[in-house]
Amino acid sequence: MLLAPVMLGGKPVGLLNLFRPRNKRPFNSREQTLMTMLTPYLGHAFLVSGDKDSQYSGNELSGLMIMDARGQIIYLSQQAENLLALACSPIVSRDRQKQETIVKQNLAQLCQSLDTIFQGKTANPPSWSLTNNCGRFVFHAQWLRNAHEPGGIIGMSITHQEPLTLKVLRVLPNTQLSPTQREVVLLMVQGLSNDQIGEKLHIKLTTVKDHITKIFIKLDISRREELLPKLLAMEKSEGIRLH
Repeated sequence: MLLAPVMLGGKPVGLLNLFRPRNKRPFNSREQTLMTMLTPYLGHAFLVSGDKDSQYSGNELSGLMIMDARGQIIYLSQQAENLLALACSPIVSRDRQKQETIVKQNLAQLCQSLDTIFQGKTANPPSWSLTNNCGRFVFHAQWLRNAHEPGGIIGMSITHQEPLTLKVLRVLPNTQLSPTQREVVLLMVQGLSNDQIGEKLHIKLTTVKDHITKIFIKLDISRREELLPKLLAMEKSEGIRLH
């Protein structure tokens, strides 16, 4: 059995338990390391479920779906399929099937709104934004032909922005930073001051400053403004993406 606390702001918010039958081999050191790398993602999921002010990466991914006027999917590009799966990912404790139903219902409504607008009637804009623990998704419907025809097809674009914290979380395991220094980095990326970081992690201001000094040395930077660009450059060089 492996046990690992899920931390948020320096406080435990849950406990991750992994069990293996007695007749199976015990967990090895590599598996223990992988488990500790997983817990920050769980903490992020808890945070995002109630976070309305997440920062997002400026880079967007996009995909295209082809749908009919009733909202039935006719074709998905590979990128759209990946993004749609992420959009249907449940927030912590939410049932995935329920989330898939919500997404499909909203996409069908976009198609209906587009058709209603063409008929000269009032309807909501054919655009919808969804935010979950994977990021922010924007769906936009438009006719694929110059004029609407009976049975016409609709192009549904999906654009996705990933939370900056997820990008940073992917990079941190490849640095020489200590667990506490990684928490400090995450809070710095979110724009917290040294005093606020100390309050979040329940450590003294002098300790915060000491951690930041060591972080700068290990990452070869000299000021806060260089931190996020440095981490994003590392994330890009690693070539690891959520998708």
